[in-house]
Amino acid sequence: MSWPVVDKVILAEALTSLAATIAFDVRDWSLSSRDAWIYGIAVGWDDDALAELTVKHEWPPGEVARLRRYREVVEKCTPEAKRRKQRRALTKDRNDKP
Repeated sequence: MSWPVVDKVILAEALTSLAATIAFDVRDWSLSSRDAWIYGIAVGWDDDALAELTVKHEWPPGEVARLRRYREVVEKCTPEAKRRKQRRALTKDRNDKP
């Protein structure tokens, strides 16, 4: 199987659009395991939320690792996701300082 040539700009736009569509939907994406999985890949959960969802949905460690890998790939493809992650880290860093 050969991979098609992919326009990286269009892929980034598509993934960003998908993430925005999911993030701004009114539903609670944490309620069902399937929705939480989709949100985790497209938008990403912070560490605390992911820990809670792991318990709630009884995700085994291997599944959580797979979710994190998938999210990392999406983040690498979307510049906006990288910026959001950096902003979250800066905010957390500021909040952790006395």
